[in-house]
Amino acid sequence: LKKYHKRGDSENIIKEYKWDIGLRKFSSGDGHRNGIVFLFGAIAQSLIRYFTILYLPDSWESLTVSSIRYRLKEAALVVLSGRYLILRFNPEYIYYNLWKKLEKQLN
Repeated sequence: LKKYHKRGDSENIIKEYKWDIGLRKFSSGDGHRNGIVFLFGAIAQSLIRYFTILYLPDSWESLTVSSIRYRLKEAALVVLSGRYLILRFNPEYIYYNLWKKLEKQLN
């Protein structure tokens, strides 16, 4: 009976995971192809978690991947400048200082 009730927990974890990586619906009816897409999503989510642990403040560790993605993507715009893609930061954005700190750590 305990194992049966744990099944509901795993379904919720998978559902939250799919929402985190933006995979609400699979584009294919092929189970093998969907499995590969799901695997790439798992790798991407693991990399984001790793990045969160290494570089982001401790208070961000409990956030979902979609929350982290939303907070960070609103701080910068990708701009085509000549032949290069660059990030242009908005200095008035609430997480601007965090972006600059990350930029220094990653360089």
